Amino acid sequence: MSIQFQSLFTIQMLHDYYSNHEKRCADFDIVPTEDCALLMKNIQMLHKNYNNKLLTVSNAEKEPNDMPPPDFKLLPFPGFAKDTVFRYYLQPKNPFFLNFTAMSLKVSEKKRFYFSNLSKNKAGSILSLSNVLAPFTLSKIYEPGSLVKGPDDKVYQAIRKSDGTLASKDLTDINYWQQAAETNPYVSSEDEIILTGDTYNYKLQTPAANIIIKIFSRDKTNDSLPFDNLIETTEKTFTTSQETIPVDLSKKTPGKYKLVVNSEDPVWLYVDAVALRQNVLGIIEIHHFEKVPADFQLLTTAGHIKVPEPVFTIWFKNRLVIWKYISQNGDIGVTDSAIPALSFIPATGTLVKSEKAIALTEKPVATLTATRSGPGGRSIKNLKNPDIEKLVFEKEGDTGFFAGNMYIKID
Repeated sequence: MSIQFQSLFTIQMLHDYYSNHEKRCADFDIVPTEDCALLMKNIQMLHKNYNNKLLTVSNAEKEPNDMPPPDFKLLPFPGFAKDTVFRYYLQPKNPFFLNFTAMSLKVSEKKRFYFSNLSKNKAGSILSLSNVLAPFTLSKIYEPGSLVKGPDDKVYQAIRKSDGTLASKDLTDINYWQQAAETNPYVSSEDEIILTGDTYNYKLQTPAANIIIKIFSRDKTNDSLPFDNLIETTEKTFTTSQETIPVDLSKKTPGKYKLVVNSEDPVWLYVDAVALRQNVLGIIEIHHFEKVPADFQLLTTAGHIKVPEPVFTIWFKNRLVIWKYISQNGDIGVTDSAIPALSFIPATGTLVKSEKAIALTEKPVATLTATRSGPGGRSIKNLKNPDIEKLVFEKEGDTGFFAGNMYIKID
């Protein structure tokens, strides 16, 4: 018997913002949970964060391969138990990550990212841990940064908050929506989950005195992997209608659950009191059991380690914002020498803004010039780009958008 360490799986994080670094996103440490760290130790598995990746290797036993290449088949040593799950926390290193990311994640409401190899989201050769983008829905309210798939299968980003107007329901209206340059398996609101500890306070959509609480887990025997495995039903009756009800989760093992109260819309929960205390930004689960989609399996059907190992991807889209230049001493005009050129309106004014939202990128736009109005007006080239630390949400009636306000003075 010959033993060696072999790559088991890799998780890579990409972000369109990082235009100078081939989209490599190193804004997180991917850290094993306490139970995962113990599991990896017991099965002789190592991990390392390297740049934008989590690398893992497993102690493996070589077997002669009667059909090379490779020369050997590799069995994990000492092997994986049935229903093994590797759980990891996304620990943020960049406090401004959500500022430049196309996302409407409400951290204050305990919303977090949830990714897993049960996503069934294979895009070409990319094994995405995020869910498939949801199609655009006319009746839904979207926040700036929300991503949807249009009827043309293209990706669209919301620029403004939906306000029920015809314009907000038109994907071709640049004031509300903008098509992404690429169609990648981006992280979206479909990857949001509520992180909770031992108790979750549910707010009823319709107050009631009689309350039925149902908790579901994933059915791992079904190829579709639905959350229809009813594991607990609780009925509570009160003398008066209740607006909120505490749900006891103290006996639930860490993981994802579906909560349904009185047949209202389901709520997706991730139960993990430790993650809640540590204020992680997301959770990754890598599962190993029979019904995991074939391309996302860690091992071959014969139980051997895949060579090369599966590379799982988490891909973020950069945020689009309105750029505003505010003159402190008279009217100005802003022009762009690039081809194609960015447009700014009005032609002159004390406040000039981009005609449509512009993507935030690591590489600055260095082709913008501001010129003061009037005879012999002086100019400033290489205008500043928005500071990701200072983006603001500007409310306009029932809608609103993110903007970068930049003050300039031309003497």
